[in-house]
Amino acid sequence: LRTPHPVAVSTVVVQAASAVAHLHNTLGVVHNDIKPKNVMLTSMPTSPTDVHVQLTDFGCAGVMNATGSDTNAR
Repeated sequence: LRTPHPVAVSTVVVQAASAVAHLHNTLGVVHNDIKPKNVMLTSMPTSPTDVHVQLTDFGCAGVMNATGSDTNAR
């Protein structure tokens, strides 16, 4: 069993926040279900200690309307 390399929490948070900003500002998508289970970390082939953060599970996602409100808001 291989032990993963420690990753700085700040690295994960910054990448996740950047992904959310891109979804919101560029695509008009609201994820609606961000939690640790829906954040995937992938090690980069160039450096196993570097990670790439990906958001998963867009089943609850919504699209913003012209006023900036989530059309799928609960």
